Amino acid sequence: MISTVNKDYLQTLNTINIPFAIINGIVGYISYEANNYKFLIMLYIFVYFFVFIYLIIKLVYRTYTFSIITNVIYTTKGLVINNEIHHYKEDDKLMPLLEKLENLFEEYLSKPSNLKSIIKKEKEKLFSKLSNNFSSISKLDSRSTSRDSGKAIMIAYVALIAYSISVVIFYFIGMFLGFIFFLIFISLISLYFSINKSDELKIQQEVAKIDKEFLDLEDIYSHLNKKISTFSEGEIFNLSKHIENEYNDFYQKINKIIDHKDRLKSIINNSSYKDFIDFALFMIYLKKSI
Repeated sequence: MISTVNKDYLQTLNTINIPFAIINGIVGYISYEANNYKFLIMLYIFVYFFVFIYLIIKLVYRTYTFSIITNVIYTTKGLVINNEIHHYKEDDKLMPLLEKLENLFEEYLSKPSNLKSIIKKEKEKLFSKLSNNFSSISKLDSRSTSRDSGKAIMIAYVALIAYSISVVIFYFIGMFLGFIFFLIFISLISLYFSINKSDELKIQQEVAKIDKEFLDLEDIYSHLNKKISTFSEGEIFNLSKHIENEYNDFYQKINKIIDHKDRLKSIINNSSYKDFIDFALFMIYLKKSI
């Protein structure tokens, strides 16, 4: 999500680059003539204030939407998104909904993230535009003949340098503020969902607990294998004493998996998804894994 804010900031600056640079040059000239640079400072405060407000609004909306789509349940029949069942083949709303979410985050929901490449391109585009701003002033400088126009161009150079520095400074300020706001928003949303747990969240949490127990089970199994491999034939009769703890842990984990499985079955059977989620298929997965 912070990477998304990063991308939004770069895209916003790329969009407003030319008008902002032109206004920056004009205000810079006025400030120089009036020998009062508060106009330039007020311009930066005004522009970046509205940029940050825009980014915060997008962040709030995206964070809320993100909190909803993180509770997506994938089944063999379709998806459950925000308490709504969407069949893969029968639901006409599914594809438009997925496209809307993909456009909002500029990400494919079921593919690896491409945010890094987008951010890289936006950075390159922004620095290219900043460079082009100076190139445009250089062209004007080569054509100017009067002393006054030369002074105006020199002021424009200084204003552009100040503008370029402000882009970098507010970039890092924006990333810091975006991180803080994101933590606040996501904490409030997480608190809400922890108090008002949806069926999807309960199902996801039980599945996550089962997955964690399986990972622990694999570690115990690997540790057992290593212990057993160190025993020679003459010591094999003492083996049970040395692996007793791991052996007990191993079956405790299996019992925990069964308990989570029973809770999961109960949650599904008491939800509106009991005919949509194929629990028998999940049981086959559990048996194979164990």
